Amino acid sequence: MTKKTRNPLFLVSLVAVSLLALTLPGLASAQEVGTSRNFGLGLALGSPSGLSAEYYLNQKNALQATLGLGFVGGNHLNVTVDYLFHHNLMGQGAFKLDAYIGLGGFFYSWFDDDEGEGNDDKEAFGIGARVPLGLDMIFTKLPIDIYLEVAPGFALVGRTGFGVSGALGFRYFF
Repeated sequence: MTKKTRNPLFLVSLVAVSLLALTLPGLASAQEVGTSRNFGLGLALGSPSGLSAEYYLNQKNALQATLGLGFVGGNHLNVTVDYLFHHNLMGQGAFKLDAYIGLGGFFYSWFDDDEGEGNDDKEAFGIGARVPLGLDMIFTKLPIDIYLEVAPGFALVGRTGFGVSGALGFRYFF
């Protein structure tokens, strides 16, 4: 019989970001995201699920990081850091739509609450490279973006191998 435990990180993160977004004064336009408002913080849902941050270096280049938990193939902690190249696909309207491609790295470490028979192979780690590909929708009247991303990658150290991660997320820009 296996015992399932839930990590409250996701719910705490969701509540904290929601409260922060609701209490911040003033709104921004899409032109400010990536210029005067260049740091965004939010949530990613997928693999991994957790906190997502993006820092625009200029209007076309950004650094992105995610700290989260993954549940596909066993419970694991996942950290990603990427350098992104943004390309505008659609101009101003209700939102601006960018496509992006990047190059980055990841670290993951599996953990299991149930130390029963057959779980020894879940205690591993990996370090590797990834290529995130995504669409980023930046709202015109709000300092918020919503993104969809897929990132093929290859673990080079630890438990090696090819994998694909993906996420749907949002960020509030400060």
